[in-house]
Amino acid sequence: MIHASASALVATYEGTMTTGKKPASDAGKILSNPKSTAKEKEVAASDLAQAKHKPKGK
Repeated sequence: MIHASASALVATYEGTMTTGKKPASDAGKILSNPKSTAKEKEVAASDLAQAKHKPKGK
């Protein structure tokens, strides 16, 4: 069963698809859960690849 949070909860930002903070956090939890299926982990990894990246500040 694929978790709804790991599916494509994405927002359009300047023409690119990005995953918000909450769905990205949920995707991380799915990846670290040993009971997650391979398909769940595949979808979660895809979401993280689309996550917004904050620039590193001081």
